Amino acid sequence: AEAVLDETMPRDHVPRNLPERRMTWARGELSLAKGQPDVALSIADQLIESAPGSNRAQPIPALLKLKGEALTAMSRLEEARQPLEDARRGAQARGARPLLWQVHRSLGRLHQRLKDKEQARRAFEAAREIIQSLGATIGDASLRESFTQAALKTLPKETALTPRQTMKKTFAGLTEREREVAALIAQG
Repeated sequence: AEAVLDETMPRDHVPRNLPERRMTWARGELSLAKGQPDVALSIADQLIESAPGSNRAQPIPALLKLKGEALTAMSRLEEARQPLEDARRGAQARGARPLLWQVHRSLGRLHQRLKDKEQARRAFEAAREIIQSLGATIGDASLRESFTQAALKTLPKETALTPRQTMKKTFAGLTEREREVAALIAQG
């Protein structure tokens, strides 16, 4: 990938159009994969700052995801939270579900590092749900299975819910006592 990017566009080239911006973004993703989060962060910041148009109210979720992942890799965990949350909101607003499950995965990893098990569990659960939903849209059974399994492998294994968590999930977030009270109220 690096050889193709180097051949196509020199590293110091300032992107002038969308294809060049995408190649620069790909270089940022590659830098992150190579363990160079500082380079990835610099690229993300550069692309965010140079985004065309005067209306910057709508975030660019792929760039914010890259920025958040780079900050996470640099152990700048509190700083990573905002770009990842903005990426999540942006991907949701755009209906970019293939990106959204990846943002949820990144948020889950961030929350794991922050020792927030419940938020991490929720983020990974949201990623799993989107993966399953996307998989259901793939007509070919072998491709569907291949996609679903490959995507799920990028997430930590599901932890078993406690009996109380299972009951709450089964009954729309209500505990057994809350269900009893609701039933009494409904009886009048």
